[in-house]
Amino acid sequence: GAVVNGEASTGIGTTPILALLLVAAMAPCLARGCCRFVGRPPEAEASFSARALRMLCLAAAIVWFFCAGTSQTHLGNLTPDTLAAQDLFHEAAKAGHWGAAYALAMIKLDEENKSEAEPYLRQVLEQGDESARAFAGFAKHRWGLGVEADPILAGQMLETAATLGETNAALLLAEAHINPDILDVVPPGGRNLSVGLVYFRQAASGGRLSSRYNIGVISIKALQQDEGFAGLTQLPENMSLESCHEIRAEFVEVARDMDPTVRVLFALGMRSWELGDEDAALGLFMLLSEAGVGKAHRNAAKLWELRMPSLASNLMQKRSPDIDHTDPSGNEEMCTGPKDVKFELVHEGRFCCGGGDCSSAQFLLNEPGLEPEECALKCGLDPACAFATVYGTGYCQLTADCSASAAANDASAQTFAIRRPDSCHSQKPSLGGRSWCWFSTAVQQSSAERQCAAVYRARAADLAVASTGSGPHPPAGSALAQAAQQAASAAVATARHLEWLGSLGEAYAWNCHAALHYSSEQGQLRCAALEAESWEGHPRNLSRAQAELGRIAAENGQPGTLVAVNAATAWLLAQFALAAVAEGCNVDFTSKLVSCSAFEEVAKQWNFDSTKLGQDLIERLLA
Repeated sequence: GAVVNGEASTGIGTTPILALLLVAAMAPCLARGCCRFVGRPPEAEASFSARALRMLCLAAAIVWFFCAGTSQTHLGNLTPDTLAAQDLFHEAAKAGHWGAAYALAMIKLDEENKSEAEPYLRQVLEQGDESARAFAGFAKHRWGLGVEADPILAGQMLETAATLGETNAALLLAEAHINPDILDVVPPGGRNLSVGLVYFRQAASGGRLSSRYNIGVISIKALQQDEGFAGLTQLPENMSLESCHEIRAEFVEVARDMDPTVRVLFALGMRSWELGDEDAALGLFMLLSEAGVGKAHRNAAKLWELRMPSLASNLMQKRSPDIDHTDPSGNEEMCTGPKDVKFELVHEGRFCCGGGDCSSAQFLLNEPGLEPEECALKCGLDPACAFATVYGTGYCQLTADCSASAAANDASAQTFAIRRPDSCHSQKPSLGGRSWCWFSTAVQQSSAERQCAAVYRARAADLAVASTGSGPHPPAGSALAQAAQQAASAAVATARHLEWLGSLGEAYAWNCHAALHYSSEQGQLRCAALEAESWEGHPRNLSRAQAELGRIAAENGQPGTLVAVNAATAWLLAQFALAAVAEGCNVDFTSKLVSCSAFEEVAKQWNFDSTKLGQDLIERLLA
């Protein structure tokens, strides 16, 4: 068979199948001939033999086709054929495809006889998009193809194409500003080192990684020379710290991402992913992450996120008739993860009273703000939790047992029993020296996938040089600016994972880090909103959360920000109201239908000015 991507192809071909079909068609003749040869009456057995032989051959052909498959024409080790490529581009251009004409024009411009590119450039000018037309005009006026050569007009058209986002034009225009001997064009406004740097950064942002090296070298020259390129004005040893960090980032980007070994391993990782081998891809990206490759951090995090279990797939929405309402988590070994946990519906309209006394029920968690699926899975991730009561309002109650239950005031209440396999125990799992962020371990602790995703997102967010919101920002398109943008997204993603895992303090720190150092709007919003949450050493402070959200809205003023701030504020107030109702209100048949005597105490716990959402209003709404 042919060799494709290093693997042998075992295609069998269509010839055997055609032969079998031919035999099937000739079955009657073959059957009669066989009968005569053995001396039997052909009329007696020919009909049966023909049918049998025909069916046998047809069945064999079908099985052969579907099981073995036909032979495939593989590319194999094809050698480049420029002439064949040009013929195909020519046919496509002739049919009206201006993209093919553009490609063919670029090929012709690299050859000695550039006049052959003129008809294709003319087609691009007539049919292409705006940036392609500008670039084609530059080529015609640079080399005088169908028009008089005009270096000034060529430079203007090159600038137009670069402004419209043509990466090749940006690279050539940068060269025109820096190296006049390379291009016979005059850049608009004359040569300018600073302008050349801007276009090199544009080319680098468009994927021309080699431009990063040019940016670093030219940045050093810019520190040594004045605008007229004459005389030393500042030695590199005396450059500012900001300039040093910016220039270093450019060289680091080239040295790391263009390293041959890194490029080969990264390509192997991408190829493994394309072929469906997620384990190999993840292993390669994790290896590159250890070497500090930023793209590998992000890819490893994404692959871990794809491995995170689905919430809905674990919920079993049906009642078990013979369920045992005792703690089912008293086994000996550790659960291997959320995928091993099942949820069985045991109550509707009721909630579990942990400890067996509904007047003083003991809850592992009794808070609003969790979607039903998140509440149930949160119980599944905690070995001490045996029952989860979820509410359509977002309230969540987790208990270690359900020996007693009571009617819930909310009819949407549903209680699920957590069913773990025999290989689970009720103790908190321990890493025990295992690398819990290595996908090939035989046993993983609960939520390991999300923890590992958080680890690699955190690596991607760990930028060595971070500016502050009020400090100078690196130039747009620079390696440092691009890294800061990616780090901001990674920091917020890290916080999101940590928040889901219940590490609110760490999530708060990462969000505030993204807000302070990268001016992340999402980081600002979550940093403010998390003030209303409580964790060790940090009491709830709803008033401060409201004040911070109000400050963000006042300073930004954009419609999208105002919507996000209002949504976050409404959600926090809804959480507080639910907590106030659940913990501070009860039915009172003597004076009012509902009495919220403990409302002020709940407001104090939340550090909230109760005059903004008073006890009387809550009581009237509930009544």
